[in-house]
Parts: sequence; structure tokens; C-alpha cells
Amino acid sequence: MRILIVTMLCVVFSVYAADEPRREMWEESSHQLVFQQGDVRILDIRIVPGVTSEFHSHYFATVYIRINDALMLNQNFGEEWGARIERPYGKVGSLMNRADYVETNTYHRVRNTDDRTFHLLAIVNGADPVVDVAPVPANENSDLLNNGWFREHRVLLGPGATSDELTLENDAVLVQIDNEGHTFVIEEGITHSAKSESGAWSWHPAGSTFQVVNGSEHSRELVVVEVRQ
Repeated sequence: MRILIVTMLCVVFSVYAADEPRREMWEESSHQLVFQQGDVRILDIRIVPGVTSEFHSHYFATVYIRINDALMLNQNFGEEWGARIERPYGKVGSLMNRADYVETNTYHRVRNTDDRTFHLLAIVNGADPVVDVAPVPANENSDLLNNGWFREHRVLLGPGATSDELTLENDAVLVQIDNEGHTFVIEEGITHSAKSESGAWSWHPAGSTFQVVNGSEHSRELVVVEVRQ
């Protein structure tokens, strides 16, 4: 009788799990939604050592900015856990382009098997891709991301330096990628968005003119991601 009851409960649970509405990426507890405007969402993803996320979906074009890498396990829904892959840690500030989510929808969970926190800033673009993507100018790094959803820029600043004025065609996200000292923004004559830690970001509307000020005593690089809609 006990075996029969346990079997029936397992069947009921399996049916429930299969019928349960899929959890959106931004509904998963480790994926904190920190900004939304139209089809664009920004998520602060932090998975501490030993934690397993809930199952969640990916089906919009997404770019991840590495803040702190860690070795993770992956389990797609209905499959076994994948093997842990030993690899070098990704460079802080480097981008991971997951435009492939649009064609290959993913429903999975991940587990942090490392002794360090897995920390990403994710920019999710639910809009259709812009078809006519402008080519990258010859004087820019051709390795920078440039597709129908996103375009990557890098701002390099010496100690105490101020960048040239930036006026971008699309809404943009400016991200600091180190912890040493602060930066801030001058936009339309207003000083704002002071940043002092890796992963700190600010949103800049399309067509606005802004400058980035390096308030630290060392050179630094910042990431700017235009979001095409």
C-alpha cells in the first residue's frame, strides 16, 4: 500500500510539473529584475556557492556582462545534470552574446559548484531585431558585439580623465567593471550616476549627450551597450 501511494504521488507530481507554467527568467529568485522599459529588461544575476536556481526560461536576445565568473552546472528541463567543465574564468567586463535564445529557447536551472559567487548583469531585448545594422567603422574594434539587438562600445579613461561627448542613436546601458574608485556621468549639464563598484550601471536614453568622468587615480575601462529597438 505504501509503495502504491508513493507511486501515485510521483505520478501526480510529474503531471503537475509538466503542466506548471514556465517561470520567466526575471521571475527566478537569483535573477533580480532591476530595470524595465518597454521590451528591455536589466537583471542583476547572483548565484552564491552551493545554490541551485529554479527552472526558468530564456527566449529573448540577451547579452551578459561578466562581473564575477564561477564554475557552474547546467540542467535542461527533463534531462540529467551536465558535467562540470573545468575552464579559465571569463574576464571581468567581457560580454556573452546569447542572441541564439531566440531560435533555441532554453528552460533550465543552474548550480554554483564553485567557492565564489556567479555574478552577471544581463540585458534582455524582447524586440524584433533591427535588420539594417550599420557596419562597424574601420577605426573601431571589429571584435565588439554588433547585431540586430545590441551594439557594444568601450570607453577607455586615464586617471581623472573625462570622455568625449557620447550621443548614441539607441538607448544605452553604461557599466563600470572594476571596484577601484568611482566614476560618474555628466548628462545635459547634470552630474549623476556615481558608480564605485563593478556591475554598477546607468541608463541613457537614445539621443542624449553624456560624458563619463573617471574619478579614480588609475586608468579604467567601461562598457556601453546600445539596445536596438
